[in-house]
Amino acid sequence: MRGLLLKICLLMLSSLPVVAVETVPAAPAHGVESPCDICHALLEEAQQVNLILRSVSDRESADKAADALHVRLKKMKELCHQLEVYPIDDVRELTTSMRSLTHIIQSGLPVIHRLQEVNSYGSEKLVQVFHLYRMPTSLHAVYSEEDAVDVALYLEWGDALEDVAYYLGRIKNETDLAGIADQLPRLTESVESSRKRVEAQQLQDNRQSREISEQLKPAVERCHAIRRIIQAEQKRLAEAGLLRPKLDEMLRRILK
Repeated sequence: MRGLLLKICLLMLSSLPVVAVETVPAAPAHGVESPCDICHALLEEAQQVNLILRSVSDRESADKAADALHVRLKKMKELCHQLEVYPIDDVRELTTSMRSLTHIIQSGLPVIHRLQEVNSYGSEKLVQVFHLYRMPTSLHAVYSEEDAVDVALYLEWGDALEDVAYYLGRIKNETDLAGIADQLPRLTESVESSRKRVEAQQLQDNRQSREISEQLKPAVERCHAIRRIIQAEQKRLAEAGLLRPKLDEMLRRILK
């Protein structure tokens, strides 16, 4: 798992100027005392990178994002190189953190691809940041052709499930329930259509008869984890007397 993490991070952050790479310390940076600390710092930086990427909607916001991305991506590369020097025995306990980081990076790749498709809204500054860090243009730049398709489909399914979990978590009373009632059919349809695309791809590449690859596991596990959150919300709403028949029926379809 560490190998996959570093492969993805360094693929995305592989072209800092040579002077920056040469000055990366072999020991942890100030305030970072262990591999676990480094992973937590990487998670925080990756989350901020995704937030910055998702904030871009026009030329002005793209220019603003470019400066912030440069700072965050440079820090991530430094942290990756710090983590790389630790013996493998020192980081086995960090599998969960690494998988979480992989999830975050995976979810950011489609956003990067979308921004590159619109030429970063004409922002030369953002184009330069993407070029400097060799940001991949698609999932195919990080994964094998077969896994890239599967990862993209599972990410789409996970995003749809995440939307459901978000709206369910907002329901605290009857007013909240009524407020999201018009969103439920759309959310249900989104999850079902995403799941059907995953199932169709599984049949096409005979995925069901072979072991899931290491590269695909984080995306699959993310879907399973969000499904468990939805199940917990379903139970909470039932205990609170807020699980109406229509909502219950939709959640059964979502969790099918």
